[in-house]
Amino acid sequence: MIPLFPLIVGLQAYCLYHAYKNHAEQKWYWLIVLFPLLGCCIYIYYHLYSERNTNMVTEGVEGVVISNYRVERMENQLEHCSSMTNKILLADEYIEIERFVDAIELYESCLVGFNKNDVGVLMKLVYLYHAIQNYEMAIVFGDRLMGDVSFKKSEEKIFYAWSLFEENKLELAEKTFKEMDVNFSNYPQRIEYIKFLDKIGKKSEALAKLEKLNTEYNSLEPYRKKILKNVGREIWNLKNKME
Repeated sequence: MIPLFPLIVGLQAYCLYHAYKNHAEQKWYWLIVLFPLLGCCIYIYYHLYSERNTNMVTEGVEGVVISNYRVERMENQLEHCSSMTNKILLADEYIEIERFVDAIELYESCLVGFNKNDVGVLMKLVYLYHAIQNYEMAIVFGDRLMGDVSFKKSEEKIFYAWSLFEENKLELAEKTFKEMDVNFSNYPQRIEYIKFLDKIGKKSEALAKLEKLNTEYNSLEPYRKKILKNVGREIWNLKNKME
């Protein structure tokens, strides 16, 4: 049986030290001293647990306020100067707060004149149309990017490939994923390719690619592994799920 007295004394000492370091009111010292166990529990809840939750809520509210202020400022700038730069800046901000439809409207308004085939804007539209599950339009804009070097290995091409899958264009989707399957690079694309193969019933091929990817990741230098730690985590999760 664990002796309670040393634990209570230790807890009491910790609370008194914390109260001293944080300049707590005198009432807390009396509460901790006169009612060691109950007083310490109340002190910890009020000063540690409750305070931390309050801070989290406060930070969340501040984030929303700042974000809304930034959006309103950009909207005002766009009213005064309807430039492509201002449209893109505001559309990027809309993405951050998940106003995808508003972002789409702005990006599409940029595709005029010399900018009608702007690669950056087209790639954003592929992502956004996939995000709102309008896969047909994601494919339309993805088709316009075929042959572009920057789109060839981009993460936006993942959304194009998945949109093809959603529209039941499985052969073209697989071909698109296969184009991004490049050793020692394109890790997000290759992970999605494995998920795709598993989803269409090619589990043995998916497992083989997963094992190859895992071996490749384990062969990386430590600093590269640290940079790509999210990749390692995703590989580990996939192995647990699929094997």
